[in-house]
Amino acid sequence: MILERIVRDRLHRVIVDRFGVAPYLTRHYLSKPPHMPDGSFPFDQYGDVRPGAVQGRRRWGRYLHQIHLPDADHAPHCHPWEWCFSIILHGGYVEERPGRRDRRLRRGSFNFLRHTDYHRIDSVEPDTWTFFVTGPRLESDWGFMVDGQFVRWQDRYVNLRP
Repeated sequence: MILERIVRDRLHRVIVDRFGVAPYLTRHYLSKPPHMPDGSFPFDQYGDVRPGAVQGRRRWGRYLHQIHLPDADHAPHCHPWEWCFSIILHGGYVEERPGRRDRRLRRGSFNFLRHTDYHRIDSVEPDTWTFFVTGPRLESDWGFMVDGQFVRWQDRYVNLRP
């Protein structure tokens, strides 16, 4: 597939599911990726950016995402950017948003999210790829909406990972 050839030599980050076991998403960096001052790998075993990594303050982030699994958490989550959008390049997924009907996004679909929008991916077609663009990163973190309350992702995952 042409997408695999495009990303072959780019730094990528494999983000694992909330239990720290299965690959959930592979993020291929099309713009400057995080780096460690000492040259070591900037991601931990869960795909999280390691403390001390230099991320830079870009106005835009550009990535190719290969989505392997739906969201394991049933609570919807937000993102840490002022806004972001994705264009489905191959495959597709079903997205849930509170207060809306589920929608199926397929190749060519456009999906826009603000920081205040909560969503979750309910199901994923095999070999799903998206072009994902982010706006400015906010100082606030991302997390989940649980019983009407915001819960930081670190607090939600603290007892789940080995």
